Amino acid sequence: MAVKHITFIILTLIVGCNQQPQTNNYSQLRLLTYGGPPDIKRQSARNVIADKWGIEFYSVAGCVVTNELVDSVDRHNLKIDKLIKEKYGNDWKDKFDKEVNLELNKQNKATSLLIKEDRIIKKEIELEQEGNSLEFRFQPIDSNTYNINAVGWGQIGSKDEYVLYFKYLVDIKKEKVKFLSDSLMKE
Repeated sequence: MAVKHITFIILTLIVGCNQQPQTNNYSQLRLLTYGGPPDIKRQSARNVIADKWGIEFYSVAGCVVTNELVDSVDRHNLKIDKLIKEKYGNDWKDKFDKEVNLELNKQNKATSLLIKEDRIIKKEIELEQEGNSLEFRFQPIDSNTYNINAVGWGQIGSKDEYVLYFKYLVDIKKEKVKFLSDSLMKE
């Protein structure tokens, strides 16, 4: 019974996503995804480039999928791929991947600067003892500068929450890290 209910919800979502306006609306370039846990660093870089391109990657399932779901996702993504090709060309995936790789390199450089910060080092040690770690959320300001949020599991009051620990401004060209805030808040 629960599988039918979940399948209905997913199919409703897919049908809703498949409805295309009469004119090409590139703000709705939503590609559906499924599968195992992603490479978090690569996914972060991919999301930055996807935002820049006006593409959204939307997860509809984890590792366990049905043939019907796979078929529905494939049909939906073929339609969206056609729209993306109209906007960016037939080689859009190669161009996209190239930009993702460049972004990943820049984010790795920013991370290498950030992990030298005393606050980050101390928080990582503290979180490791709990079996947790920090994750960095990148928001590009320009081609060399990021606002970066350091987030992870923590407690607000007596509740376990995914929280924002620190905010930084990182300039990878100048190799400068500026601490902005340590206001603990729910992410």
